[in-house]
Amino acid sequence: MAVHGLSLAEGERYILKSDPAHPDNVKREFERRSKASQTQEERDEVMASVEKSAGKPTIFILGNLLHEDRVFLGDLTGGMEQTPQGMFRMTPKNTAKASEAVRRALRGWENFLDNTGSAIEFKTTPGAGERGQPRSFVSPESLASLHLDIIKELSSRILEINGVTGDFEKKLLSALQAESGPLLPDGIATDAQTETSSNVVAENRA
Repeated sequence: MAVHGLSLAEGERYILKSDPAHPDNVKREFERRSKASQTQEERDEVMASVEKSAGKPTIFILGNLLHEDRVFLGDLTGGMEQTPQGMFRMTPKNTAKASEAVRRALRGWENFLDNTGSAIEFKTTPGAGERGQPRSFVSPESLASLHLDIIKELSSRILEINGVTGDFEKKLLSALQAESGPLLPDGIATDAQTETSSNVVAENRA
């Protein structure tokens, strides 16, 4: 059986799961409202009403990550730092990784409105890649328009379609456990700061 590479088609159109106009939400609301409908005409009227209430969805256009982006984001999982007391503490960077993925791969949006109902303009800003080559990123102003929960959902899909998965976190965690010596009974928590003592370091210092 052949090995398949990544599917890097530009411009996946993504609707947030919480968007009332997401097809799943429209379907759920239609099923709820149409329970008492007897005829196809009545069901058609219910669907028209649901679609009108839901309105037009907001579309986020997700693009490719370059190879250097995937490497950078794979390394941006977290790390270990030593406290003044000689303990080891894991420093996760989940939020930074999510924001950076969106900054590098979001290509635009449609029907994204502010609190007054006005369209928010999508902007990019010039920058440089890890090798110094010129490229563009999502502008700080556009990133600031996104709630953190939106950034996390978009980044999850971006990382998924670009092959940057949780395997990196698992590999990092294994490496950190090997370096830090015995762990607490509950192990290292990936989403919280955790301190462990290192007998190995203490012996090396002695």
